[in-house]
Amino acid sequence: MRNHSDNQPDAYFDPIRNEVRVLQRNDRGRPETILRRSYDSLGCARFNNSSVELYDVDGSVLMRLLIDDAEVRKSLRQQLGGLVKSDA
Repeated sequence: MRNHSDNQPDAYFDPIRNEVRVLQRNDRGRPETILRRSYDSLGCARFNNSSVELYDVDGSVLMRLLIDDAEVRKSLRQQLGGLVKSDA
């Protein structure tokens, strides 16, 4: 059940603690933190028209998130500030 499509992890970006947390429901249906990283420990963030990718300091991809809402992408880009890298 843990890997069922209805049980995909959720990412939460916390501007107060300056961290990203990934939560997934456990076997009892309760949210459980499976990844917690401070923004300072991330390598960079890259945005495109419908998603964001977060990278570790070694350049490996930590996560890719689809974000269809332009306002949400804009807000997250501002929150991540200096981590945002441009492909241009």
